[in-house]
Amino acid sequence: MVLAVPVGGLLVGAAVGVRWPDVPAPLLVAMLVGWALLAAHGGRLAQAALIAAAACGSFAVGGAHV
Repeated sequence: MVLAVPVGGLLVGAAVGVRWPDVPAPLLVAMLVGWALLAAHGGRLAQAALIAAAACGSFAVGGAHV
């Protein structure tokens, strides 16, 4: 499970990057900030599912940017 979260996020992000190659950088930064806030909230609530979702989403944003 630990490896599946970043790999799944990168695959989704790569698919988004192929489908929409010129994603505006400010949109990606806003999405990354949102995922970071979700991770912080998940950490505050001690919810592993929120932290995993935020990790997957942030890897997807990184994959879309590359």
